[in-house]
Amino acid sequence: MIPKGRDLPGLFATIIVAAIAYGLSPSIPFLGRNMLALLLGLLVANVGFELAPLRSGVKFTEKTVLAIAIALLGTSLSPQALAAGGGPVVLFVISVVVTAITLAIILGRLLKLPPSLCVLVGIGNAICGVSAIVASASVLRSSDRDKAISIGVINIWGTAGMFVLPALLARFGASDSVSATVLGGSLQAVGQVVAAGYTIGEAVGEQAVLVKMCRILMLVPLLMVLSFRAKGDTPHSPAGSSLSRFAPPPYLIGFIGFAVLAGFFPNAPVTEFLRLAARWFLLVAMAGLGMNLRLRDMRVGAASAIFAGGLGFAIQIAVAVGLSLILF
Repeated sequence: MIPKGRDLPGLFATIIVAAIAYGLSPSIPFLGRNMLALLLGLLVANVGFELAPLRSGVKFTEKTVLAIAIALLGTSLSPQALAAGGGPVVLFVISVVVTAITLAIILGRLLKLPPSLCVLVGIGNAICGVSAIVASASVLRSSDRDKAISIGVINIWGTAGMFVLPALLARFGASDSVSATVLGGSLQAVGQVVAAGYTIGEAVGEQAVLVKMCRILMLVPLLMVLSFRAKGDTPHSPAGSSLSRFAPPPYLIGFIGFAVLAGFFPNAPVTEFLRLAARWFLLVAMAGLGMNLRLRDMRVGAASAIFAGGLGFAIQIAVAVGLSLILF
């Protein structure tokens, strides 16, 4: 957990890149801080800088700092949101999440994309974008390339949806309840849901955020399922031994623990501090991820992933509209 001397130059470099991304993000709001940090890191790694002295620290950032960020992200969950939503919202959220992940896997197989990339795109669409991708990628042991491509795909379509969906819902005269559930059930990032929902109205924005929070809560059982399957898929593991060998990774235990803390003390100063720390740890980890990538390794399959992510996102929106009309 503690960086060694050889890790410090790379760690400081990722912190500097993250700080620059934070400073620039108000000028480029449609990208978001995390995506901007990843892109800046990618730029640094691909414009000819000598990064050999930084490799160890960048790896430390990508693994250890990211694990801490994932654990702290539990403070962003709100169990009260699930209780406030009631049965229809729970049914709606479960249906949307299962649909999005299943679609991504099917489309990925048809387009011959790597299984890990398909799952990450589906999870990003289904739950909460970058946060869900980086948490799931750690469990799946996904490659840096798959992580970066899936984050890029999710940001492209989430940004487009943030602008297009409110206009379409207004054009077709959707009610406030339908608009809120469609936005909260389809857009990937909380910021996108807030921006799109409050563009229509305060009531729509509040309900959309509630639905989105319920989607984020699905990350806990999803990570547990992925972790269980990852343990069970270990080569040469005896049949039926998965359960006995299952041991959740430390960051998953931390994630659940911090979620419980946030549930009991949602507005406590320590909880607010941990939420702020989570954002910064994640920002630094995204910079490290970008600095560990090479553009030449990302070109293969990126176009197909964008197509699959966009088609899956469109179908997810259609499913959300249909369920909204039935349930609300």
